[in-house]
Amino acid sequence: MDSEKQVEASHYNFEDYVTWERWQSYYTQLRFVLRQKPKSVLVVGAGDGLVANMLKSLGINVKTVDVDPELNPDYCVSILEMSKIIREKFDLVLCCQVLEHLPFESFEICLKELKNLSLKRVILSLPYRSFRPLNMVVKLPRVNPWFFSLSIPIWFKNFRFDGEHYWEVGAKGYSNRIIKRILSRHFSVNSSASAQGNPYHIFYNCHIN
Repeated sequence: MDSEKQVEASHYNFEDYVTWERWQSYYTQLRFVLRQKPKSVLVVGAGDGLVANMLKSLGINVKTVDVDPELNPDYCVSILEMSKIIREKFDLVLCCQVLEHLPFESFEICLKELKNLSLKRVILSLPYRSFRPLNMVVKLPRVNPWFFSLSIPIWFKNFRFDGEHYWEVGAKGYSNRIIKRILSRHFSVNSSASAQGNPYHIFYNCHIN
């Protein structure tokens, strides 16, 4: 099973990596986490560190995990072996845009690892493969932004490894229904929803049974 890093640390350069859509995903991550009012959070996938640092600035005890030592994670270990190294547990484990970087055969192993380190909740996000002919936002005075996206899953087309992703939700064999069924073997799935403004990222709010 492949758990080696796929990109260099320079991949997370702010100007190239943090698009408007990714900002929307970061906002969704923070919103979902803060609603749970956790005292401690484990962020799986250090990335550019923006979400972890924001949570730290709000007084939350945050630790990070990544396989790449150049990202300076608190724990440098593969997600497949986290529980062998990490002895503490966290109120919430946040794992966004990570699991698709490993073969689908590793999916349930990863879920077990995430569950082993969480006391209450696991929040996941995964890429949602679809044809998106329309994605728009409308902002009127004194009214919250209104997001609209038309997404059509490409359920009939096989997904081929693209150098980073082994699979994506919505592709053939990886429907949202299948993913939720697998998640329900390990968690109570409270909800699933796409990030507003970024329908490519679908979130799953999972409660420890």
